[in-house]
Amino acid sequence: MTVPAATWNPPAPQHGAVILTRTWRIVVYGDAVPRGARLYVALGPASLAEGYERLFPFLEAQRLCHRHVRTPELLRQLESLAAWAGKSVAVDPPESADPEELAGALDELLAGAGLTGPSLIAGARPFGGRTGLVFIRRAEPRPEQGGARHWLARLLGEGRPGHAPRGLGVHG
Repeated sequence: MTVPAATWNPPAPQHGAVILTRTWRIVVYGDAVPRGARLYVALGPASLAEGYERLFPFLEAQRLCHRHVRTPELLRQLESLAAWAGKSVAVDPPESADPEELAGALDELLAGAGLTGPSLIAGARPFGGRTGLVFIRRAEPRPEQGGARHWLARLLGEGRPGHAPRGLGVHG
């Protein structure tokens, strides 16, 4: 399997584990399965590296499971798929976290940087805020069966025919 070269070197987590697929860099903390609302940061390809570098210290400090598209080139490819377009960074906070508060914190980290991204993404509502780059998707509680491995398999697109862009490497 060939893995595209990263156009920037994202920081390594101090506490979490990194899982690399051809499309995603996934950072997980512990063995807990995230259950709360999913937050998306809709960065455009030109803003991906700078936006992620602004977000990562906060995500690491809070130990929030998340993923981001590995390169701007891959993000451009995802833009042609309606279900994946604009979802450059996905954050899976724990069920106990307040998604509105967390979205506000992410928005504040990105404010004033001149970052760009889409104004709409499928399956989520805009948070608003100062940047217009943060979106919230309320999630149904995930089933207990399978635990973290089942959640990771779903995150990687396994077992969900038609939902993952296989040609873009979501299957790792």
